Amino acid sequence: MATYTCKYCGYQTNSPRDAGMNCNNSPHKHHEWMNATEKLDKYTCKYCGYQTNNPRDANMHCHNSPHKKHEWLG
Repeated sequence: MATYTCKYCGYQTNSPRDAGMNCNNSPHKHHEWMNATEKLDKYTCKYCGYQTNNPRDANMHCHNSPHKKHEWLG
């Protein structure tokens, strides 16, 4: 089954329709899914290169990001 992960906050779901839900980290205020459809072993921030196995770490501070949170590649 496909897993959808928000690149701004790390929220995961099996339903792409959840994209309309509120996301406080997103500049558009809703979830935006990464291209990957399988759950990843590692998530990498596109601004600083931080790597983690927990997608929810997107909520952590990132000095290089314009919105000051990690944003996952994908």
